[in-house]
Amino acid sequence: MGCRAQINGTYGRLRTVEPAPDGGLWLTTSNLGDKDSIPDNSDEQLFHVQLG
Repeated sequence: MGCRAQINGTYGRLRTVEPAPDGGLWLTTSNLGDKDSIPDNSDEQLFHVQLG
């Protein structure tokens, strides 16, 4: 059984991958960041991915 890329290039930089209680994965992204003083200046997202 092999692995294949499913979301390569889709969501930007994947930063954190953690197991979810249901057997899936939680993923966070970090693309633009908050490097200035403008509130809500980020497109970071949280995703849940079902496995299997």
